[in-house]
Amino acid sequence: MDIAGPAARGASLIRRAVILAFLISWRLSLLGQVSSAADRQLDQIKQLFAAERWQAIVNLVASVPSPSADADFYYGTALARLGRWQEARRAFQAGHRLRPRDERFLVELAGVAFKQKQYAEAAASLRRARKLAPQDSYANDFLGTIYFLQGNLAAALKY
Repeated sequence: MDIAGPAARGASLIRRAVILAFLISWRLSLLGQVSSAADRQLDQIKQLFAAERWQAIVNLVASVPSPSADADFYYGTALARLGRWQEARRAFQAGHRLRPRDERFLVELAGVAFKQKQYAEAAASLRRARKLAPQDSYANDFLGTIYFLQGNLAAALKY
């Protein structure tokens, strides 16, 4: 082996390392751009939510291939406000799958069931929500209301 052999291999390794570092930094840059685009979109959804522009939220989120859990929450809420109960249920279920420890999805699923007079289903969702957030006064009051409507006065008074 001649003297240039190991030096040429070293230069090749350095060249590969530089290319790899460039590709990694480029990929991270793309991820940052995607993240900031998602953040901008969520900000836009929140503005539409504050303005109660339900159909605009539905249109915006429906065009997103993989919405975040937060986008699913706002999407489900907008659909519920429009009375589109089955679609709202699917949106809240999708958000719950993405963020299973977030009780908001279970509370909203209970609301959808309640609007459809499916009180047993609503109560079951609220009991699951209470396991995640036992001190949530809204969930407790809501559960008490459902128990009252079901004729379970003792349970209604408890919550």
